[in-house]
Amino acid sequence: MRVNILPGPVGGKITPPPSKSLAHRAVLCAALAEGESAIQNLSQSEDIDATLRAVRALGARAMQTKAGLAAWGTSPFAGSGPLCIDCGESGSTLRFLVPILALSGRKITLIGHGRLPQRPMEPYEQLFLQRGLPFFKEGDALHFSGPLKAGDYTLSGGISSQFFTGLLLALPLLKGQSRIFWQGELASAGYLELTRAVQARFGVVSEPIQNGLLVPGGQTYRPARFTVPADNSQSAFLQVMNEVRGGIQIEGLDPESRQPDGEISRLLHSIRRPDGTLDAFCADIQNCPDLGPILMVLGLFCKGRSLITGAGRLRLKESDRLAAMQTELLKFGARVETGLDWAAVTGGPLIPPPPLQGHGDHRIVMALAAAAVSANIPVQIEGAEAVAKSWPEFFNCLQTLGVRVSSHP
Repeated sequence: MRVNILPGPVGGKITPPPSKSLAHRAVLCAALAEGESAIQNLSQSEDIDATLRAVRALGARAMQTKAGLAAWGTSPFAGSGPLCIDCGESGSTLRFLVPILALSGRKITLIGHGRLPQRPMEPYEQLFLQRGLPFFKEGDALHFSGPLKAGDYTLSGGISSQFFTGLLLALPLLKGQSRIFWQGELASAGYLELTRAVQARFGVVSEPIQNGLLVPGGQTYRPARFTVPADNSQSAFLQVMNEVRGGIQIEGLDPESRQPDGEISRLLHSIRRPDGTLDAFCADIQNCPDLGPILMVLGLFCKGRSLITGAGRLRLKESDRLAAMQTELLKFGARVETGLDWAAVTGGPLIPPPPLQGHGDHRIVMALAAAAVSANIPVQIEGAEAVAKSWPEFFNCLQTLGVRVSSHP
């Protein structure tokens, strides 16, 4: 799909969609709880659909309601036959599921699409092979089986906290005590704390220890009511547009939320000058990598050279986000530099670009749209349908703010 964004006034009230990160975790906890849970304020997206598809395949029931979702959980130890689940392009779905599904001895196949089959899985591969359990890739499919046992698990902390979340969701259900350790600094540590917070709502706990977590065994997920708060990751696109253009009132954000991407609000406040201009910034996104693309856009409108560090994992997402953003922002006439794990953007005048490419990546598309609105210049984006992965209504929401948007097949 091709989207055209035209210059014009912008303003109004808008509420970001519910947090995708928290929704994944709440759905999985509810699917493991014995009894009925209610998850309110759950919005549809391709990634959340993948997790719902997975829990239904596992045997849980999940029914859409006007308020969100009603779920009746199941035991991951139930069933004995082979199981195949399509995870779409959702890295959270696939990485969270692996340890849960490996609690039993069933033969499991997880199917991925897009760049998902190429995204790193080495921490799990090493973990399974060390325990003499099968774990291998074959084309777009990942094959493995358990059963995992209670005990000590040590993984590299530098790739993604999603591997630790997967273990943390599964290990409490085993009879014995387990410990999870990370080697080196834990990437995106805030997301692991999100997992622990959601688990606590469903009656499952863990305890911090040095370089890891102590996970008591024999626990049971209990049914709960959980309301998914607004997504700080998605609000970042709106906040940057408002910071540059003004007139946008963003509602529904929880200032007490533990979402790591809430860092965008603190950053914007720190660089804002009394005269309304923005200072260049230096941001380490090791713990909030999803902010990478929109921070590169923000740099276009700051005085001086802005530096984004700790960004190596952006090269392993739905696209190589550092390379993709550099390619597209250069079309605006911007000065953009990138390295292995950093990006630098120098603010200055922008020009209407030739057609932009979305690189099959929802966050690239939304960042480029935010650049267009912020610069108030005409922009055409090819591959704009990628927003369906996390925010299908993104362009409709822009229109409610007065942005002139037209779409074409």
